[in-house]
Amino acid sequence: MKQITLIRRNYWKNSTLSVFKEFPNIFIGELPKDADNDNTTNEKNIECIPEGEYLVLPHSSQKFPNTFRLWKIAEETKQLRKAKQFVIDNNEEVFYNEPLPRTGILIHVGNRINWKENKNSKPISDAEGCLLPGLSYLSPSDNGLFVSMSGKAMNVLRNEFAKLGNAFKLIITSK
Repeated sequence: MKQITLIRRNYWKNSTLSVFKEFPNIFIGELPKDADNDNTTNEKNIECIPEGEYLVLPHSSQKFPNTFRLWKIAEETKQLRKAKQFVIDNNEEVFYNEPLPRTGILIHVGNRINWKENKNSKPISDAEGCLLPGLSYLSPSDNGLFVSMSGKAMNVLRNEFAKLGNAFKLIITSK
């Protein structure tokens, strides 16, 4: 199975910035690590996706058409019992499931990660626990993170992901 790597480059108190090793001009904005900075609670709308291996499959819904969904690759026997099976073109089997307690982790268009229009406004986030691509970003501050040109970045990813086939492995790491 083909794979790509998403490397976490910067952690701030209200956001995380990552970049694909294979596509270094695409930035990914996502939620911050948890309060303990170990990212083990995996709470939706609170923190970034835990490091690990994910199966990426095409996804489309009314709200998020032509996007990609991440599924946690099952590694332990207890996970395999609940896992779904996916057979790749070369008959390689991959077992995957939801990265509980979260569901529906997508790569989709969006700009704001805990973004505040001003000091007194409530943070706004398009991420909701998902990955937001961009071709550039505004330096994070107490105002959150803003990735720009997300639609163009998503089109680049669609083209690059299509070259990888109907499924591929995404490794999320800080190394």
